Amino acid sequence: MSKTRPSIHAITALGLCASAGLAQSDIEWASPVDGDFGVAANWLPAVVPGATDTAVLGGTGPYTVRAESVAVGSLVLANPAASLRVLPGASLTLAGSMSGSGEVVVGDGLSSDNASVLLQDTAVIRGVVRLNGLASTDAVIRNPGGLSVVGDEGRVVGQGRLGGAWISTGVMGPGPGDTLSLGGCTVVGGGVRNLVDGRINLGWATLDGVLIETNGGEFDLRDTLLVGSTIRGSLVVKTGNNVDLGAGVTIEDEIVVGDARPVSNAFLYLLEGVVQDGVVRLHGFTSADATVRAVAGSGGSGTPGRMGAQGVLAGQGTIIGLRTEGVIAPASPTGPIGHIRPQNRLTLDPTAKIEIDVASAHADGFDRVDGATTIIVDGTLAVRFLDGFRPEPGDRFECIRGSVILGAFARVQLPDVPAVGPAHVVYTDQSVLVVVCAADRDGDGELTIFDFLVFQNQFDAGDLRADLDGDGALTIFDFLVFQNRFDAGCA
Repeated sequence: MSKTRPSIHAITALGLCASAGLAQSDIEWASPVDGDFGVAANWLPAVVPGATDTAVLGGTGPYTVRAESVAVGSLVLANPAASLRVLPGASLTLAGSMSGSGEVVVGDGLSSDNASVLLQDTAVIRGVVRLNGLASTDAVIRNPGGLSVVGDEGRVVGQGRLGGAWISTGVMGPGPGDTLSLGGCTVVGGGVRNLVDGRINLGWATLDGVLIETNGGEFDLRDTLLVGSTIRGSLVVKTGNNVDLGAGVTIEDEIVVGDARPVSNAFLYLLEGVVQDGVVRLHGFTSADATVRAVAGSGGSGTPGRMGAQGVLAGQGTIIGLRTEGVIAPASPTGPIGHIRPQNRLTLDPTAKIEIDVASAHADGFDRVDGATTIIVDGTLAVRFLDGFRPEPGDRFECIRGSVILGAFARVQLPDVPAVGPAHVVYTDQSVLVVVCAADRDGDGELTIFDFLVFQNQFDAGDLRADLDGDGALTIFDFLVFQNRFDAGCA
């Protein structure tokens, strides 16, 4: 899991050096009609703006200025209806700031010839840059010397590619049907927004302090690192993708791991020391198709990441080396019943809770936490019968199974089964069972002298599992309930 990425602190320091520009002269577009940037007669005074000048697109009414390869100090689009179009095969080099309510359009959406905006070290995007590539590789913004900056009013939208390191207080995102690529970028601050039917490529990217907003838009998250960022909406880690979740990430809605396709796995890594208190939903076609893994750091010597007390891990998939203080709730992508498969030990802290839904007594009719590993149980086990399900007197539900079961739940919440209950929990060396019949104390499905011995041992130990009349105390009446249930049988 070791990755070589640009230093966040170095990037931030570089961003603080970005200034408003080097412009010496203001040169304004002479007439609000379409024209060529490189023709002096189109400007007042009649000179083409250069690398130390401010080019101003003012006036009223819509018009487009076409630009071959040009370099300006700063660019002000004072007219909201005006646009500067960087033609295919051409580039706009910006030394200072780009601002105003108009927009720069990069590419024509038809040609595969690359159009680009080249930002110099002091350049700041404070307006709208619309990438209009035929493909995401055909319209580019980058800083050949290092850092690119998007200011407070800056927006980078459309279909194209961003390169290098970015510091931002603005917003980046595709348009409908567009692909915006930030592959390999490091982005500090600002927002990455996909609220339309677009796609954002964040492969091998690092996002630090970024607001990630999504409303069903697609993200390519191959080897993506998130640190100190906020996720708003449902962020899907697609099949074949993997995300490293670092410190300080806030999940306002949810991260979905997997897309229910039986193709390959999707991974979410909780990095060393991370305590995640958001909702993580495993969306595997089977339990093998979506994975959350706790990472202990280099050499396994650090503290593995874990789910916090407010964290929820739901759905169907695999969890590796996980410790949780929060909720585990199995469910499948197509219904309420699911399978979570722990590996390399599962530890439930005293605040943890496992929620088990039961729709039928069949093996696939109830939720399971089932894996060939040690499971340390504590906290709360909460069981719910779904859709009017009524168990048979002899039903048993092995909801948790491991190679070794250690501990016991401090709190158990079970449905009422008046005829033969109360239902109770039975622990074996390798499983946790919910047993409907109150008299079947050892959970083997038969009523024998051993059930009486188990009940007597529980009673003598003050174990409230022997409180069969539910009054909160162990008395002779619990013996009478046991005897009545035993005599009635579990058939």
